[in-house]
Amino acid sequence: MNILINMKKIILYITLMLGISIIILNYAIINKPSYSYKIDRNSSYLINLKSNLYYLDKSVNNELIPANLINNLKVNYSYKYLTTKKNNLNYHYKVELFIISYNKDNIEVWKKNYLLKEKNLNKFSDSFNINESIDIDYNYYNNLAKSFIREFNLNLNTILKIRLSVDIKNNNISLNDYLEYNISLTNNLTSINKYFNDIDTNKDIYLKYNNIYYIIGSIFIILSISLLIYDKYNKMDKLLNNYQDIIVNINKDIDTDLDIIYLKNIEDLINIAEVNNTNILLYKNKFYVILNNYIYLYVKKSE
Repeated sequence: MNILINMKKIILYITLMLGISIIILNYAIINKPSYSYKIDRNSSYLINLKSNLYYLDKSVNNELIPANLINNLKVNYSYKYLTTKKNNLNYHYKVELFIISYNKDNIEVWKKNYLLKEKNLNKFSDSFNINESIDIDYNYYNNLAKSFIREFNLNLNTILKIRLSVDIKNNNISLNDYLEYNISLTNNLTSINKYFNDIDTNKDIYLKYNNIYYIIGSIFIILSISLLIYDKYNKMDKLLNNYQDIIVNINKDIDTDLDIIYLKNIEDLINIAEVNNTNILLYKNKFYVILNNYIYLYVKKSE
């Protein structure tokens, strides 16, 4: 019997330790970087000029240039994504061109968009590169915007937006990025401004919180603790049922001058009663054995 009881306790303690270990291990895993990524993104442009007396170079990359001198533009995008660990990389990118007109309150009045390039790629890798070079017929878009304003007699600010959009997805991240140029239209002086999405381009990636491991670990812990508590508080009842033939209930507490020896557990009291072939007296939560001018007392703790 004692061997079975001890085995039961061992199994319960193993279950408890297993539950705690699962939670600790899962916590350690999700708090340690699984891998890291780095993004290098660059863009450049070149303005090809009409033949003129004012600029020595045929191509410039000025931020401001007289519109009538522009022949066309070339925009270059370079986008490099590198990770420290191979993943199933699912990424999509596209190059779009927008003509957007705003009123004086900066409210969009007219928008026309063109999809210039688009690609979807999926591969098991630790990196990918995007390199795109786009030729822009500036005068075509500038004349189109002027025609719209003139036909409807509007006072608008118009830009030509050229954007590279990149969407990256795998098991642990979902990233949306872009690089773009805004080029003014319909003005005598053309301005060119560059913009990037404000994202972290160098980052550690952690595994996502996995509820199932915490649930399993918690079940093991709750189950084992519940059984240990149940076993503790039912141990007394089992003992009393097994030895009810030697337990005698009394109506009032024992008042005596005999020396009292306090016992820490009921098993010791039962052993004393059995060895000496005597009864156990029970009053409320007090168990007595009177023997050889001594009282052996065990007090049952309140549950």
